[in-house]
Amino acid sequence: MFIFALAAIAASILGGDVAAHEDIRSVSNHDHRDHHHHPREFLKDRNHVTRCSTPEPTNEDRQKAALVMDRWNKMQMDNDVAEMNGDIIIPTYIHLIHDTYEAQNEVSGKEQEQIDIINAAFPGYSFDLKEITVTQKSEWWPIDPDSQQELEMKAALRRGSSDALNIYYTDLKGRLLGYATLPVDYGGNPMNDGVVCLHSAGVGGTENYYNEGHVLTHEVGHWMGLFHTFFQGSEGCGDAGDQVEDTNEEAEANVGCPVGKVSCGSLDPINNFMDYTYDSCMDEFTSGQKARMDAMWFEYRAEEPVSESNRPSEMPSKKPSVMPSFTLSPPKKPVSTKCNFKWKLCHSHFPYPK
Repeated sequence: MFIFALAAIAASILGGDVAAHEDIRSVSNHDHRDHHHHPREFLKDRNHVTRCSTPEPTNEDRQKAALVMDRWNKMQMDNDVAEMNGDIIIPTYIHLIHDTYEAQNEVSGKEQEQIDIINAAFPGYSFDLKEITVTQKSEWWPIDPDSQQELEMKAALRRGSSDALNIYYTDLKGRLLGYATLPVDYGGNPMNDGVVCLHSAGVGGTENYYNEGHVLTHEVGHWMGLFHTFFQGSEGCGDAGDQVEDTNEEAEANVGCPVGKVSCGSLDPINNFMDYTYDSCMDEFTSGQKARMDAMWFEYRAEEPVSESNRPSEMPSKKPSVMPSFTLSPPKKPVSTKCNFKWKLCHSHFPYPK
């Protein structure tokens, strides 16, 4: 079951305006093209791996995200949402790059297994593998984030629109495991949208500790709108940098699986997919993170996103939206109430008008 935003969304918009610190160190910064995020950080852990180089959000990013969540929460309180049976289907495309021979890319032959892993991690969403492309091109093996080679690769291979997940598996320089774009970025640069991962960090790959499929889970979490659990604003502990109330704060990224670690007054969320722990340690998104992904999806990634600013001037062709074409308000009393005990959420069910 999944919460589906009704036409009241439009009215809402119009009406309102690491184990230890020494295990991770900054080794360099790159200027992030013309995006509004902080420069990318390339942080090496004790295994000399750079876990993720998705840029951390700026204060402006966090303010925008907070407004999106405020609108979403208000719509739920006002019963301006209705429940829809079934998952949100995300058309998914995997692009395998290699230099000399196809099996050089370690994800080759394991594509559906990798999709099954992220499907298990993201309840309410179903990643539907539409196509696998295989490209032999030495210029794209390896690549750097924000490089001309990355731009050329994505321009040549990307499929779909704002709701389509494109995953690029190639070799990355410096033992970087992956990076992603955020939902808010789509409108400014649709062709750049997607996730890039190191091919040996896929399920069954040779990258020790990071070969159970959750490098992709982590990066797709960013693509769905989540920040790192350890991100802190200017105030440090107490600043709730990831803006999710039910993820415990932590002062730094964790490596390995440091059970019982406390860095901000409560247990660090070492099992959360948005920390930096080993794949074997990760096993959860919280209900607050799920709600945030829902809000970001309908604001920026749904086939007809709420945010006008996230619609590029030349929108790629899309199939008709599944948004119901009516403007009636839900009834005052729900027909039934259903609970999802995995997420500890209960939602009133309002039937669509005939």
